Amino acid sequence: MLLIRLLVILLTLNANTWPSPVHSDALSYKRAIAQRADRELSRLAGEPCTVSGVSRSWRQPRSIFSSQHRPPAVYARTDTSLRALRAARSAPAVNAGGCEGDAEVEEKESWRDDEDVDNGFVTSPERQHVDNRDSRDQDFVKDAATKGPVRKAGGQSAVPRGSGFRRARSLFDTEPYEKAQLQLDTAVEDDYSGEMEEADPTVSLPTSSSSPWGGSVPTVPPTWMTALYFSGRREQLKLKTSVRVDLPRDKFSLELWVKPEGGQSNPAVIAGVFDNCSHTLSEKGWSVGIRTVEPAGTKDARFYFTLRTDRAVNSTTVYSHKRYHANVWTHLMATYNGHNMILYVDGAKVGESSLQSGNLYSSFMSTCRTFFLGSNQSDQGYSYRGHVGGLILWDHARSQADLLKQPPQNDQSEPILAMWADFTNVEDLWTSHKSGLHPAIIITPVPEHQPVSSFLPPPCGLTPCDNTDIVSSYNNSWQLRSTKQVRYRIVNLSNDDGGNPTVTQAQIQLQHWALTEAFRPYNITLDLSVHMVGNSSLRQRFTLSNCRIGKIGNRRCDPECDHPRTGHDGGDCLRLGPCYNWKRQDGVCNMECNSILYDYDDGDCCDPEVTDVLKTCFDPESPDRAYISVKELKEELNLSSADTLNVFFANNSVREELAGAATWPWAKEALTHQGGMVLNPSYFGTPGHTNTMIHEMGHIFGLYHVFKGVSERDSCDDPCQETHPSMETGDLCADTAPTPKSKACHDPGVVNDTCGVTKYQNTPYSNFMSYTDDNCTNHFTPNQVARMHCYLDMVYQGWLLDRDPASIPLPPIVTDQSPDSVSIYWLSPLRGRLYQSFLSSSGHTSGVNCGDCDTDGVFHQFASEAASPRICDTSGYWTPEEAVGPPDVEQPCELSLQAWSPELSLYDTNVTSPCPDTEGCTLTLRFLHPVVPRTLTLWVTYISSSNPAVANIELMTDTGKTISLGAQHVFCDTPLTLRLNTNNAAIAAIKLCTFDEKMEIDAAMLSSGPGCSLCSNCVPLLYRIQRQPPFTSRSPPPQTQQSFTDSSVTRGVQYSYTVQAEADGLVSAPSPPLSYTHGQSYCGDGVVQGTEECDDRNLLDGDGCSKKCHKEQGFKCHGVWIMFLYINCKD
Repeated sequence: MLLIRLLVILLTLNANTWPSPVHSDALSYKRAIAQRADRELSRLAGEPCTVSGVSRSWRQPRSIFSSQHRPPAVYARTDTSLRALRAARSAPAVNAGGCEGDAEVEEKESWRDDEDVDNGFVTSPERQHVDNRDSRDQDFVKDAATKGPVRKAGGQSAVPRGSGFRRARSLFDTEPYEKAQLQLDTAVEDDYSGEMEEADPTVSLPTSSSSPWGGSVPTVPPTWMTALYFSGRREQLKLKTSVRVDLPRDKFSLELWVKPEGGQSNPAVIAGVFDNCSHTLSEKGWSVGIRTVEPAGTKDARFYFTLRTDRAVNSTTVYSHKRYHANVWTHLMATYNGHNMILYVDGAKVGESSLQSGNLYSSFMSTCRTFFLGSNQSDQGYSYRGHVGGLILWDHARSQADLLKQPPQNDQSEPILAMWADFTNVEDLWTSHKSGLHPAIIITPVPEHQPVSSFLPPPCGLTPCDNTDIVSSYNNSWQLRSTKQVRYRIVNLSNDDGGNPTVTQAQIQLQHWALTEAFRPYNITLDLSVHMVGNSSLRQRFTLSNCRIGKIGNRRCDPECDHPRTGHDGGDCLRLGPCYNWKRQDGVCNMECNSILYDYDDGDCCDPEVTDVLKTCFDPESPDRAYISVKELKEELNLSSADTLNVFFANNSVREELAGAATWPWAKEALTHQGGMVLNPSYFGTPGHTNTMIHEMGHIFGLYHVFKGVSERDSCDDPCQETHPSMETGDLCADTAPTPKSKACHDPGVVNDTCGVTKYQNTPYSNFMSYTDDNCTNHFTPNQVARMHCYLDMVYQGWLLDRDPASIPLPPIVTDQSPDSVSIYWLSPLRGRLYQSFLSSSGHTSGVNCGDCDTDGVFHQFASEAASPRICDTSGYWTPEEAVGPPDVEQPCELSLQAWSPELSLYDTNVTSPCPDTEGCTLTLRFLHPVVPRTLTLWVTYISSSNPAVANIELMTDTGKTISLGAQHVFCDTPLTLRLNTNNAAIAAIKLCTFDEKMEIDAAMLSSGPGCSLCSNCVPLLYRIQRQPPFTSRSPPPQTQQSFTDSSVTRGVQYSYTVQAEADGLVSAPSPPLSYTHGQSYCGDGVVQGTEECDDRNLLDGDGCSKKCHKEQGFKCHGVWIMFLYINCKD
């Protein structure tokens, strides 16, 4: 015991801190999930298989992040294990102080005390909730051609009558040519604001006039717009008193067009009118912005509208129905009519309250009201970070019908203040407040309208291949299941002379025959190659299939590491006899001293000159130890999985009977040297054990166990448990009935478990993805086959012998029609819109995956290496490497094993080591390709301290210089995004600093500007459109756009449209056909017909009426659908 205590102190001293006792619920819970993970590994004893890179029962369910998650084919899931769909558990209490002073915490508390929260949507003293949400698409984005700020002061004119409007409902993604600008110094005294930012530096834009805000004002091209960018560094604009705008006193409407970034101060005030005659914390007035539902929270940040009249005791706040989408252009409208306040998001009514009434203020208080933009009047740092593309203030409460009018000129009233898509003359209306900081004026292309919402996975799914429409299309369209030849490679270790191979040639041939027979009926064939590794040192070492080397000798018996070749877990699983002192350091390996307790006989048992180390060396830190992990073997061989499936071999502990393990296609290791399949040689190519590899191949191709929805559920109320065959729960296949885990070759019948008595009939016990023996399993179902083909197209195209591009997975979709034309839209292949061209590069390739490139040449890359001076937790989890690659934490804001955390618990004691006082706990992440970045995205998935939780971020250039970005506010359920300007310095790494020892960091992504040379070989796919009957003239030429208008159609004639993708002259199979009769109704035409529940004249989700014209959950609409307008009965 004394030795253990001394070791604790030594380790802590190495971390430059003194240990301190803690009593933390979070620490206890982290231990619990780590121990649960260990128990799960132990439970695998007797299990035929496991899957690496997979969400096992100890992993948290994944929430949908913003669309930053890359590769783009992989989407986050909403729930699988510790489900958020149940009563949500709140995060541990926020520690007072953190990186901020006590005054900051007190001021946040005072903000909370001034209002009451009701049901997450309306804050009010009476806790009355009124939520009539009208779900409507809206078309209200002013045309970029509108020039100059427009105001109504006296008798002046307002919005120019010739102004046009665009749809703001689109889910705009990025500005392809916007040059980023970011304040890189944290000192607020330094004024980096006011830059006029141009777009792509390769684009030459003439300047028209000078701007006192810094730089010259560029002439904006016709298809571009100007916007304000707030960096969140206290840029506070206030309306000039000289403008003489009469701010509304009794009723008003404010419209905003914003693109907020991920991570905001809490609250982040976008715009509002505040009382400048009272204390700066006074809530008299109103504001619109972003804040968490829980005061000082770290998650669930939403758009809000708060208002307090002069006579009200407290303010009232209404919230949007879900958290805000970062880096997406969003239209907001807040209205107040003297007795009712309403918040609209993208045209849908999402919050309403009648708890405030009367005038906002009396007439003699008019001079005490100031209109602010980008923050409020206080110095508390409630600053907004992101773009403002439009602002219109009205002196009356506009209705939803006004919002939806087309064209907007039909609205006879005029706003009193309007700036939309043109901020070149912003200084005529606005001036800085106190700090003297201005937002930057940037020019950017007008965001394009998104015609159809993305096809996302269901709540229990992960990727587009879990989407029911896409899987059904693969199931019903034979051309999507055309023959695919898949390369796989057997990695066979042998001695230096080729003798003693891990598996014999006879085993390889028998197994290949079994694979061919199993998959050939489903148009999947396997192309075999054998990679012989002649290395006696590797061959003679014992390869552990399921043991983390760091667990050996950790003073706890880990069953997955218990084997004679490991010294029975370094002695942790043994009771050795006494080791006498005279036997130590005697130059002889004494086996009774060969354990961690005696430092493996003080090194004698790992000395090659003393003993046979392949039999006696159990020290995990010795390079001569007798064993090696699968991870170390893969690292040593470094065989890429980008172009072939690698099959490795490993052995079990004495307590396991593990037959195989596979890497899921959505795991970040899937296409790296750490991916592939691992098999027990005894279950490979031996009679009665050939189906093990077939089963594992099913996992590789994206198939779950058929009993996933019953035996792998987390609890009896798991929302993903399977009670009936479904494509949205369980194994996500509707043709495999629910079944418990069983090795019997018959229905289990009546089963009594902790969830009650259930009778199971017609179960898929003979399915390859069950646990029955080889003589029983013999087939895959059609839904399973569809999923396998889908994943081969989406993830594994590099494994296929055929270089033809993947097919478009769904039929084209009708988006518009006129008496003599029809417009259609189609998805890109699941792999993406770009491909690696071998014709335009003279054989030279950049070595990047085109899935990491955007069409404008922006290159995205995740960290490839990670390091931290912080000692790793003794459990073996939360290591720096967890932050390498794409994000994989499935439930943000819950403790997870898939992220780096600085928390250090020493040998299960109540002792932890706080972060050093100098710069905190640090994590350095390196990127494979140094680039001049435009954006940094950081996934911080757990926070226990108050914001700003990230104390500092340092950018490290390729020349060794550093750029400090300062402290950052983060939300655990929204990735932090930062626009960067490094003055053309290439960034090779970032360094993250925090004093929150429980923080978890999942991933970091660095994105270049447009036109990155690494994407030079990535070319957009071409699309060929076919029609039956054929086009009257010649067929349209191949095009890169994903839409087409056919102007040679006749009313009443039926047409069939298919689309093919083309890459380097190779053409894919046709898409599933669209059968269309010209003049027929369709979803999105504004007329409710047939099976439609609604029709709001668009194909977008999230506005109450889905792209399939079904009413969406979460919207409480009361009224009737009349054409495309949804009229609320109360309006």
